[in-house]
This record gives sequence, structure tokens and C-alpha cells, in this order.
Amino acid sequence: MPLPSRSAPPGARPASELGWYNLALAGSVAAGGIQGVLFPWLITVHLDKSAQWVGVAQMMSMLPTLLFVLWGGAIADRIEARAYLIRLQLAINIPHLALIAVLAAGALEYWVAILYVLGPGIISAFLMPARDAAIARIAMRENRDLGRAITAATGLQFGGQIVGFGLGGLASEIGPIPLLCIQIALNLISILGLTRIHPQPPLRQPEDHGAILGEIGDGLAAARSDARIWPTILLLGTSSIFFMGVYMVGLPLMIRDIYQGGSGAFALMNTAFMGGVMAGTFALSRFRPVRRQGRLIMMMLLGSSAAMLATSLHPPEWAFYLIILCWGVSGGISMSTSRAIVQEASEPAMRARIVSVYQLAQMGGGPVGSLLVGALSGWLGLTLAFLLPLSAIAAIWISVFLFTPLWRVGRNA
Repeated sequence: MPLPSRSAPPGARPASELGWYNLALAGSVAAGGIQGVLFPWLITVHLDKSAQWVGVAQMMSMLPTLLFVLWGGAIADRIEARAYLIRLQLAINIPHLALIAVLAAGALEYWVAILYVLGPGIISAFLMPARDAAIARIAMRENRDLGRAITAATGLQFGGQIVGFGLGGLASEIGPIPLLCIQIALNLISILGLTRIHPQPPLRQPEDHGAILGEIGDGLAAARSDARIWPTILLLGTSSIFFMGVYMVGLPLMIRDIYQGGSGAFALMNTAFMGGVMAGTFALSRFRPVRRQGRLIMMMLLGSSAAMLATSLHPPEWAFYLIILCWGVSGGISMSTSRAIVQEASEPAMRARIVSVYQLAQMGGGPVGSLLVGALSGWLGLTLAFLLPLSAIAAIWISVFLFTPLWRVGRNA
């Protein structure tokens, strides 16, 4: 039965629609944060798989983004976004319920865990473009500065993930089933927030829609033709292969093999990173809008590279978490600034499609990077699994600096 697209009664709506949007965002990303700890813990500790199989598992967890996020962006530009998001938040609970049944039966195996993680991954690939595109319309409706609204939402997003990581760190103590139940409850909180925002009908009439593959192509072409968006996407897309591979596979293996940590250590690592992201986005929000956005992104990429180099040296455990915190600061500033560039430069009628191209660049390299770093870790050891990706990132940075205008990209008036 279709969800109603009318507004909620006036008495049920708060003064700030953006506040309800942020509640929905926080609930969703906190649930994702639990999964960000729970799934690698299941593979690495509970099932005790080797480096190569950890790499395969993390690749599979991110593969749906690579395959479906562009489709998600095209669909989000065609339909009423609020009802669409509510349906997706409901559907994402189905895989969690299925895994609860498997765990209760004591039937968890490696291939079952892989099948499980594909479900939320596919749904998230459709959910993320619609959710991220919605903030621009809400900010404009409430006369908010879009860049600051995005920075605040980015900080809240990673704050929610910190909460999720902290809960996920309890896996060794309370087991996975209670955590899956908490994920379901957080998704229901997200649905509550979504029901309190205004409907978001598409900005084009149905007769203006073409074939979906053509509309995906239009989004790619629009991103490619913009002098601000394309260099940003190019740098993020190529470097994310190596950053995400090291973060998703290299760091969990280091925690297990170097520091002998369990789910609590996984949670602490993710919390340190997301705490850094929050600190970076908070600092960014306290200063005047950045004029040379592209230059800031490139400088923060150097900061992230320095953090990766420092972790490859196997520092003491306390220093490891401090380095991850600094890595998060660089990553948070880079992500907030790049999201602002893409949102501000996007044409409203195709914003979700362009956002999906950005999300593909940001997350799409993860499956390849996870497989690559998992293989390198098994064949050459953890140190070289960090240093070889760093060499590739250095080559990418120099190429973007020399052959694209990103270093000179600034904020539009």
C-alpha cells in the first residue's frame, strides 16, 4: 500500500524540518555503525578467517555500492523521496531479521555472512543518493546555508556512527543477536524522523523521464562537464581504492595480528577515526567558508597519507589510535568540503544522480581496495600492504595537481 505523501498535521511538525532530517540520518548511520564493527568481527574473530578471506568479505560488503548506486541516483530523481526513503529504511531490517534467525539456529557460516551483508549493501546503494540529495531542498526551504548544513550533517553522520561503533564493540560481551535488534530499533527511529519531513516530489514531470540508463548517462555527463565536480570526483575515486582497502582490511588485520584485539579494539579504532571526523567537521563549521576548496581537499589528502604511513610502522597501541584520530580529522575536512562542492555545483533536477556519481567515487573503490590489500597482506605482509598503496596515492596526487584544475577550484559566489 503506497505511503501517504501529504504533510504531517501542523501540530506534529517541529519548527525545524532539518532537525527531523538529522534525526533520521543519525538513526540510520548509527545502525550502519553497528554493522561496521559487527560484520568484520564476525568474519575476523568469530569465524577466524585468513587475511585473503577477510579481504573478500569486505569487498563483498561494499560491492553493492559499486554496482547499484548510480541506479539509486537515477531513481531518486524520478520519485517522491520521503516515501521512498521510508520504504528503504523498512526493507533494510529484513536481512537483520534473517541473520538473527541464522545465529539463533547456530548455522552461521562464511557464505551465509556474505549473503547477509549483500542485503543492507544493496538497499543502502539506493538509500544514500536520495537521502543526501534531500538535504539541499530542506536547507533551501528553511533558508539555511547549504555548505554549513552539509558540514553539520556530516559531523552528525559520523557522530551517529561513533555511537554505532561503541555499541558494536560489545559484540564479544553480549553477542551479535542483541546488536542486530538494536540496529532494527535505530532504523525505526530513522523512519520516525522521515515521517516528519515534507514530501519531496521530483522536480521533473513523469513525461520528461527517459530510459533509466540514459538518465544515468546524463548524470555522469553532467558531473564530467563541471570544472568543480569532476576533479573532485576523480581524486576521491582513485585514492579511495587504496585508503578504503587499508582501512577496511589492513587496520582490522593489524588489530588482530599486531595488537591481539577483539571487537572492542575494532570499535575503538572506528570511534577514533569518526571522532577525528567530527572534530574536523566541527572546526570547519567554526571558520569562514573556505575559499579554495579544492586546495583544502588536496592538503587533507596529504594528511591522510601521512597517517597511513605512520600506521604502517606498527606504532605502540596508544599511538596507533591517536594516529587514526588524526587520519579522521583529515578525512572529515576532505569529505565535508567535497560534499559541499558537489551539492553546490549540482543542477537541482539531477542532484541525486550527480550525488550518486560522487558516492560511487567515494565508496566504489572499496571492493577493489579490500581485495587488493587482503591479497597483499597475505602475500607480502602488512607493512608492504600499506606502503604499496601509499606509492599509488602519491602518483595520483601528483597527476591531479598537474593535469586538473582542482588546486585552483574555489567556492561559487
